[in-house]
Amino acid sequence: MLYNQSASSQFFENYVLQKTDTMENFGGINWSVFAALVVVWIITALALSKGVKLIGKLAYFTATVPYIIIAILFFRSITLPGARKGLDFYLLKINFNRIFVFQSWQKAATQVCYSLAIGFGGLLTLSSHNPKSHNCLRDALILTCADGFMSIFGGTAVFSVLGFMATQQKKEIDQVIRSGTGLAFIAYPEAMNQMPYVPWLWALLFFVMLFTLGVSSQFGLAEVMCTAICDQFPKLRKRMSLVVAAVCFMLFLGGVVMTTRAGIFYFKIFNDYSASFALCIIILLEIILVCYIYGIRNYIRDLASMFGYPKNICGKILGHTGIYFRIIWCFIAPICISVLLVFMLIDQSGNVPVYGKGQDQYIFPSWSMAYGWILSVLPLIAIPVTLIANIIHLRIQNKPLKNLAISTFKNADLEESSSRSSAENSIELPLTSSNLSNKNSATKALEDR
Repeated sequence: MLYNQSASSQFFENYVLQKTDTMENFGGINWSVFAALVVVWIITALALSKGVKLIGKLAYFTATVPYIIIAILFFRSITLPGARKGLDFYLLKINFNRIFVFQSWQKAATQVCYSLAIGFGGLLTLSSHNPKSHNCLRDALILTCADGFMSIFGGTAVFSVLGFMATQQKKEIDQVIRSGTGLAFIAYPEAMNQMPYVPWLWALLFFVMLFTLGVSSQFGLAEVMCTAICDQFPKLRKRMSLVVAAVCFMLFLGGVVMTTRAGIFYFKIFNDYSASFALCIIILLEIILVCYIYGIRNYIRDLASMFGYPKNICGKILGHTGIYFRIIWCFIAPICISVLLVFMLIDQSGNVPVYGKGQDQYIFPSWSMAYGWILSVLPLIAIPVTLIANIIHLRIQNKPLKNLAISTFKNADLEESSSRSSAENSIELPLTSSNLSNKNSATKALEDR
């Protein structure tokens, strides 16, 4: 009911979303949201059609502006009255009992996968423009440390504002916290509106930051698909603009359902199910493929051909081909992901999606879970399809199936890759903004050198 909602919540749900009561009632197209979707995908298509060099130039803006804005919000938020309440809840007075709750590990793993683009292919696609001897270990360390720092730094800014909001409303911090879209579009803007001195400016900076992060992420994910298609069918590289247009149009069609007045419910299902256990399975299969099918020894030999063998004890332990990484790749990572995968399957099987909280909470119908499971399984279909296609291809050529585990990379491919790297300049992966911007930030470096 409306009297149980804040003004920000009413504005977001009744004016911006024009939300219906149930997900069965689509309520027609929300034309303002539809227009925004059209504009964003047109921008993405135009940018990608000009190639990665233009994306690199755009990344000077999309990769640096979030840093600047989050720094401004940080220094403003920690000076607000009540900021200490939010910092105590977030960082200073940690509830260690949450360590023994599985959902904490699940959310953390999902956040890391999204934030570092693990399993999505974005960084792999963009780093393919690097020369053979590029120091990828250094880049990995920089990206991981920068991502962790920015996650904590950004969280401090957010919870300081939420602490201020809780103090203003004389509530406990957990009573004003919302998750997902509720935090970004209801709770945080409401807190911004209560700030002294030009509250509209802080809200404007916050939404500019969200927009740049979202656009940069969209550039990166769409570029992955375009590159994968052109690599699989090299003749299409001459028609890159058509490939980009087709990919962007298909992705646009996938988002149309979310522009209906019931779109927020479908967004919730998509957000919860699209990259859950399927992402863990893909990551686990990647590890198995490299370490146990292709072979860890072959992989280490490939790395040594790129960077050389370690020359001291430190290099033998922590270097590119060190013992530390072998243990992580072969044992620790697959075990941790397997355990997490089992718990994620159990949790997803018994979990009923909900939207909102308190008296305004909407419980999703049972059929929506089937829709969610289809979204979860859909990314995995490409794996058996590709496997069957390769088996048929080998049978036609009368070649043994063991050739599936043999690299077909040729010197000509290496020369072509090196030529492409020289033509586009090598990528020097920079420090990236937290969360969604890291994929596009990596592209930025195409112009750095």
